[in-house]
Parts: sequence; C-alpha cells; structure tokens
Amino acid sequence: MKRLLGLLIVVSSISCIDKDSFSYHLNNGLSDYQMKRPVNEKLNEDIFVQDIAFFKQDSTFIMVLKLDENTKADVVEKYSLAIHAFVDKAFLVKRDDYLLLDYKPELIKYDANSYLVKEFKTNAKRLDSLDLFLYDRDKYRQILGRKITIRNIGL
Repeated sequence: MKRLLGLLIVVSSISCIDKDSFSYHLNNGLSDYQMKRPVNEKLNEDIFVQDIAFFKQDSTFIMVLKLDENTKADVVEKYSLAIHAFVDKAFLVKRDDYLLLDYKPELIKYDANSYLVKEFKTNAKRLDSLDLFLYDRDKYRQILGRKITIRNIGL
C-alpha cells in the first residue's frame, strides 16, 4: 500500500510532464533518453546509482536516479537522500550556496527497472554540480556511505 501511494504521488506530481514519454523512458531503463548521464557509483554497499536523468516542463524538473535492478525497497527506505544542487546565485531563493532538495525516497519500479524520483523547480538552465548522499531517515547526523558529486549538468 505504501509503495502504491508513493507511485501515485510521483505520477500526480509529474502532471505537467508528458506522462507517456516519462513512462516510456522509465519502462525502457532510460536506454534511449538523451537527457541521461551515466553515474555508475555506489551511495553505499546496497545502493548503486547507474544513471541520472532530468525530465523538464517549463520550470519544473523531475530528477530520476536509475538504480541497480536488485535494489530493495526496504533498504532504500532506511535513509533520507540529500540532494544539493549548486546553481548560479541568481536562481537561489532560500539558501546562499545551493538548492536543498533532500527527501525521504521510496523505490519506484517500472518494469524491471528501479528508480528514485524527485521533483523540483528552478529557472536555472544548468547545475554547476550536484551532490548526492544518504543520511538517517529521521534527521541528519552524518553522511552514511559515500557522497557522489556530478558536475556540469545541463537541464
């Protein structure tokens, strides 16, 4: 039930994104999506990020992390995912140095593919860098596992 609710939230949150295109690309493992980038790094021993992709409509973006197909939902749901997006200061609203996009992820499955999906808004056309790392589900105490940094991302 919790997974179904999570899937419904994600699907409803992408209402301004072309749902057919979004579903098509997720069902096909992002194999022919041009706005994806290989990552091939571990957040920890159990969570391996294969690719990152962005879907866009106006100033709304959906960031998709494609995970290893063997990733288990109960493992993902032990953590919060920190997403710190470094953009030009002109696009920052609340913070002085980055967009804070942290959330409590839920594993989303499309066909045999596993994803983490996060919606965010910005008028930026590129990210200088993006930091991803895990921490305790209830609150930040320390980084758990490794921090992944992806640089120079066009949106």
